[in-house]
Amino acid sequence: MTKKPLWIPSQKRVSEANITRFIDFVNKKHDSEIKSYQELYDYSVTDIEKFWEDIFEFADLTFSGTYQNVLSERIMPGGKWFEGLKLNYAQNIFKKLQNEFAITSYREGFGSFRISSEKFKSVSLKLASALKAAGVGKGDRVASFSSNIPEAVMGLMATSTIGAVWSSCSPDFGTQAVIDRFGQIDPKILFAVESYDYNGKRFNCMPKIIEISRAFKSLEKVDLSTFCNFMEACLRTGSLSFWNQSQIFVSY
Repeated sequence: MTKKPLWIPSQKRVSEANITRFIDFVNKKHDSEIKSYQELYDYSVTDIEKFWEDIFEFADLTFSGTYQNVLSERIMPGGKWFEGLKLNYAQNIFKKLQNEFAITSYREGFGSFRISSEKFKSVSLKLASALKAAGVGKGDRVASFSSNIPEAVMGLMATSTIGAVWSSCSPDFGTQAVIDRFGQIDPKILFAVESYDYNGKRFNCMPKIIEISRAFKSLEKVDLSTFCNFMEACLRTGSLSFWNQSQIFVSY
């Protein structure tokens, strides 16, 4: 029995979609006749290098350097992409912020709200300055033990802005699962939410945060209270309040 789709986009929405624009771009560039998602998928897995070069050109990315090969060799792991190029993820995201709003948030216990593109960029950059002031630099790792909230997105943008590495885990993860994931990167900074709401109940994250913090000798600072309120704090002061591990343990 054929299942009925839960939702089908309008023809107008399909015609204006980025994937439709990309198919048109590919067809014009290569004089091809790709007409469906399946045909585009087939192209992506058969002509891998050509497909990703098309993506690279279509995306109009800001970058520096030049490349000789799209992919060094078809092995995984070990294959190297666009060797010779450098780009910054946050810079390219900010470049594309053309709409009035960057984020629309729906979260239990907080209602819905929208964050303008201007404020999203402003807070992200001020948070980046605060991270730099805290000693975070290129190649350092920043971890986030948080819900899928706007602050986490701006934390990612701030981390990427300075060339650091971002990793995150949901607070409903088991403690050992979080330690296993973050253990692969040895984070220097940990952002964490003290609690989260689910199905009408508030869950305290502090016992997990303490256990996670104790697991990493690399961890220098933990941010608890300001993470969920740093939009206002960063806009006002451009700084964050950090606790070191011993202070967390004592206060708890």
